[in-house]
Amino acid sequence: MYSSHLVVGIAPTKRGILSLEEAVKQKERYFAALRRILTEHVTLVDIDDVCEQGILCKRDQVGAVVEKFRTSGVDALFFPFCDFGEEQPVAEVARSFRIPTLIWGERDERPNTYEKRGKDTQCGMFAATRVLKRFGITYSYIYSCRVDSREFRNGYENFIRAANVVKEIRNTRIGKIGSRPDPFASVVANEGDLTEKLGIVTVPISVAQVAKRTMEVIEENGREYREYYQNVLKRYDVSAISCDHQKKIAGIKIAVAQLLSEYGCTSAAMQCWPAFVEQIGIRPCLTLGEMSGERIPIACECDLNGAVTLTMLRAVSLSERPTFLQI
Repeated sequence: MYSSHLVVGIAPTKRGILSLEEAVKQKERYFAALRRILTEHVTLVDIDDVCEQGILCKRDQVGAVVEKFRTSGVDALFFPFCDFGEEQPVAEVARSFRIPTLIWGERDERPNTYEKRGKDTQCGMFAATRVLKRFGITYSYIYSCRVDSREFRNGYENFIRAANVVKEIRNTRIGKIGSRPDPFASVVANEGDLTEKLGIVTVPISVAQVAKRTMEVIEENGREYREYYQNVLKRYDVSAISCDHQKKIAGIKIAVAQLLSEYGCTSAAMQCWPAFVEQIGIRPCLTLGEMSGERIPIACECDLNGAVTLTMLRAVSLSERPTFLQI
C-alpha cells in the first residue's frame, strides 16, 4: 500500500540584536506544536547541530544549513520567525533549493513602545518576503496567529498537502498502457507539454505486453498470483464468469503491477477497450478499481490528464483515501 511522506527542513530565525533566550523559548513552543501535526506523514529536520540553539541568525550559517537540508533530502522549507528574523540568510537558504517554502511568525504579544522594543515579528516577515520576491522565490504564508490556534494548524496542514503535490508531480512517471479509444476525443493530451512544463514523463506500454505478461503470470502460477486469485474469489461473486476469465481477471492485475514497477511508473492511464477484449478476451476494469484501492493513481480510456489529476488528489490527501475519476 502506497503512503505519502514529506521531509520538511525547519529553520527558525531571529534578529542578531534581539534576545536569544526569548527566541529559544519561541522555537521550543513552535517545535512542540509541529510535532503534533501530521506526524505520520512528515519528518522534521532541525538545524540544532549547525546553528547556535538551532536558530538561523547569521549569514555565515547559511552554508551549513543548506548542506544539512540537502543531505537530509528535504522536500519543503519552513522558516518560523522567533522575532524580526534575518531576511538575508532566510532568502539565501530558500534560493538554494527552490522548493515549497513557508513563512510564519507568531503575533507579537505587545506593541512597540518608546520604553522597550518588542519582537517586531510581522515587520521582519514583511522584510524577508520582499527579499524572497526579489530572488524570484515563490513562498506560502500563514498570517501571524498563535502557534496553538486552529488557524496555524490549518495553514500548516494546507502547506504540507500542497508541498506534497509539488513533490509528487515532479516525480511522476505515467505508464501509458495502450492508446486513447477513438470516441474519447475529450481525453486527448499533449505529452510534450506534460514533460516540458511539469517534468512528467510518460512511458509507453502496449496492451500486447500486458496480455503476454498476464498469460505468463497465470502459467507460472506463483505465490503472489495464487494468493491474489483466491482473495478475489473471496471478495467477489464470480459465479457467472468462466474459470478461464476468472484467472485472467487476477492475472491482469498482477501483470500491470509488475510492468509499472519495472518501468518505474508512479501512475498509469490504461486503454480499457476494445484492445483488451481483442488481445485477452476481457476488460481490465477490476484492475483499475483494485489498484486505485491500493493508492495507485490509474485512469481509464488512456486519460493522461486524468492520471495527473489522480496523482494530485492522492498527494493532497496524503494518500489517506483512494482517489478515482467518475466518468
